[in-house]
Amino acid sequence: MDVARLFKGSAQPPYFYNVTFDVEDVSQLYDYILEVYKYGATHLFSDGVSINILTLSERRQFILKEYMMSIGIKPVIEKYLPHEVDDIYKEFISIISEIPPINNNKLVINGLIDGDHYIGVKLHIPQEPKLLEKVIEIIEKDQRYKDVLDLYPKKTELSDFKLKVKINSDINGIKRGTIFVLRFYFL
Repeated sequence: MDVARLFKGSAQPPYFYNVTFDVEDVSQLYDYILEVYKYGATHLFSDGVSINILTLSERRQFILKEYMMSIGIKPVIEKYLPHEVDDIYKEFISIISEIPPINNNKLVINGLIDGDHYIGVKLHIPQEPKLLEKVIEIIEKDQRYKDVLDLYPKKTELSDFKLKVKINSDINGIKRGTIFVLRFYFL
């Protein structure tokens, strides 16, 4: 499919275009779809060469989503504010800390703090398969952990891949530490 044709004129209804992707795995599929998305963003909303992700207002995200849905792909952008990121880390640390030892093996988790906020965790998982299974189960049940902590026990679905942008300084009213995550889903 000619990608330029997709973004000419008005967005078409979902599944309007029949598209096949010549890829070997889901990672390549994600990369290809991300390139299509970036092409659309730059050609619809900027000079056709580059775009500042912070200029993708909710309205622009919606328009781009309509175009992408015409090939059966739904883009989703999640936004996590600094206090939400902090809460996610605190919750994860608390949940992991509550897992009881198995065969005298215990999970050890420590939060990494910058100023007043958690910015990461160090997790030591002993060689005890049942403990690893419990951690994987916790992560698999909550997309926020995958997004913020960058923990993906498996990467087999398109939605397991993401583009993550962390804002490193206050800019355009967006606080330092805010995280944006772009993910794609099949309709």
